[in-house]
Amino acid sequence: MNLSITPNQVTIFRIIVAPLIAICICVDNLILAFILFVLAAISDWYDGYLARQTSSTSVFGRVFDSIADKLLVSGTLLALVFTGRCGKELIFPILVIILREFFIAGLREYLLRVGESKPGIQDNLMAATNLARIKTALQMAAIGMLIIPRTFMHPYLGILGGLVLWIAAGISVYTAWQYWKEARDSVKAGMA
Repeated sequence: MNLSITPNQVTIFRIIVAPLIAICICVDNLILAFILFVLAAISDWYDGYLARQTSSTSVFGRVFDSIADKLLVSGTLLALVFTGRCGKELIFPILVIILREFFIAGLREYLLRVGESKPGIQDNLMAATNLARIKTALQMAAIGMLIIPRTFMHPYLGILGGLVLWIAAGISVYTAWQYWKEARDSVKAGMA
């Protein structure tokens, strides 16, 4: 019996657990939400590691890994806002992060479609940059700090989580601009 775990299975785990985290936050089970979030954040790194180690990249993985990340981050942030665990000072960075994710997803989809319909145009799917990976790590750390039940944390941990979220939002804007610069010519060619 083969019990090996594939990168796609890890991605599916993250897709399944993302709404569970949001539900746990909404019903005030923050300890379980935090544990699940940490496992999901680690799985984000682990599925990429597995894919590289086993040379088993797939179309499913390229598409759904990104979707799993968006579900995890967006769902958790929305649950934190809904429950009031994030103050009004964090609404702007949260909106920036979520809107950036939709923009990048749309841009990637557009470039894929342009590559299918116009063979001469570069199929540029905008591979993640090191700065984008740092942004993701900062987002995950900030969200984790914002989930931790207040009874278990240092009073300044929530403030630090908010500060890190603002930094991640700034990097989100910058990396979105980088991706746009990279894709701009292909977008223009696809519009012609």
